[in-house]
Amino acid sequence: MTELAATGVVKRFGAKAALDGVSFRVGGGEIVGLLGENGAGKSTLLKIVSGFRRPDAGTVSIDGRDVRLDGPRHASSLGIGLVHQHFLLIPELTVAENVVLGREPGPGLALDLRAAEDEVRACAARFGLEIDPRAKVGDLGVAAQQRVELAKVLVRGARILLLDEPTGLLPPSGVRDLFALLRRLAAEGCGIALVTHRLREVREVCGRAVVLRQGKLVGERDVRATADTEIARMMVGEDMDLAKRARGPVGGGSPLLEVEGLVVASARGKPVVDGVGFTLHAGEVVGLAGVAGSGQTELLEALAGVRPCVASRIALGGTDLRAMPVSARRRAGVGYVPEDRGRDGLVPELSVSENVVLPATRRWARAVSGWLDRGGIRRAGAEAVARHDVRPPDPDAAVGGLSGGNQQKVLLAREIRERPKVLLAGEPARGLDFKATDAVHAHLRAVATEGGAVLVSSTDLAELLHVCDRILVVFAGRIAGVVRPEATSEDELGLLITGAARGTGGAA
Repeated sequence: MTELAATGVVKRFGAKAALDGVSFRVGGGEIVGLLGENGAGKSTLLKIVSGFRRPDAGTVSIDGRDVRLDGPRHASSLGIGLVHQHFLLIPELTVAENVVLGREPGPGLALDLRAAEDEVRACAARFGLEIDPRAKVGDLGVAAQQRVELAKVLVRGARILLLDEPTGLLPPSGVRDLFALLRRLAAEGCGIALVTHRLREVREVCGRAVVLRQGKLVGERDVRATADTEIARMMVGEDMDLAKRARGPVGGGSPLLEVEGLVVASARGKPVVDGVGFTLHAGEVVGLAGVAGSGQTELLEALAGVRPCVASRIALGGTDLRAMPVSARRRAGVGYVPEDRGRDGLVPELSVSENVVLPATRRWARAVSGWLDRGGIRRAGAEAVARHDVRPPDPDAAVGGLSGGNQQKVLLAREIRERPKVLLAGEPARGLDFKATDAVHAHLRAVATEGGAVLVSSTDLAELLHVCDRILVVFAGRIAGVVRPEATSEDELGLLITGAARGTGGAA
């Protein structure tokens, strides 16, 4: 069985050591959890052992033999496959075309499409991936796209699989299917390293847990013999109350956001949100629960003004929002945290400070000269960095150089500082460790406590049950029911979002 090992790995970005003498190993037949706070170095380590980055010091070895990885293709030829946190798929191509991209079967530069489809079918049949090689990737749901990413590495003969936050976009059923596949692969001799922030997932599927903190190896533990609280202490360097809940008293103030007859069409003209209506009240956090593709993303985008829609009513405190552009909605009190922070939320080339003030840049122009108040912008960035524990704590750092979790903190900091009346939050804790997730939930509750309302969408049902006062179940573009977290289990909510059970109804 293949064993991959990294020894004494060092990687610096400028003066910052992302990895400082880290050692790590994963062998055939085991599933190892790679844990740590945001910015601990987990993704950087995976990129080094898969050939996407080169270490400044240290060695990578396969079966005890040191290798110098010349790139991801070289690593792939040695049986190492990385499944990225953000999928590297081309939506316009078919499943088969995406899977064989870069190693197309056929003479010369030609693609033998039939051979590619047969190769994908054989891989899918062997591993139970349930993917159609002729389907266009852009038409697939998130879980199916992830199966395509897995097929990309498996069809190349990967014996070591490195998965970076693979469950972040999956509903509970998708997580169960993924873990069943990982167990099967491990039973066949594959070695698997799994990056996740969810300790329940580590306990469910991993044998060992390797913990990094601030670029250093803290240690490793046998998961079965170690309490969650000890692993959490290793990750953050302090005791954590993992049973703590974010929900406070259920809000029930005056109506704040009123939505009636909301319809959102897809690019092909098919309704993806079909006649939705609900009311948000001051002082409450309301969840949107649904499998990916059920319409909750489009619903948030329509309310934020970034996606066209029609509606009988969209009113914030009595003000009609329907004809308002995004900028006017923001001035009226609508805050928006988009699901895809890289594509829709942040400008990677700008600094933390510049991203924090981006929607309100005009406020930072000097009245006489028109030049930006760079000092004031930097102070705003420094305040956001301190309040939201952004790492590294540098307001001048380019956002694109931060870890995904710290980018998410910057995005949330920007929206919270505008003191919105209604905050629309898509996957606000995606990619965050549990300490940062607690802080995000506290910020969401603070918006409600100060008289606002929050509408939050998440594929993490445990998160919704943890932070929301009530949850709207979205199925096939409609509100299929309303549930109260205190009276609903995660399994029950999982059945509701798939349409396998009916919601309790009640006022939305």
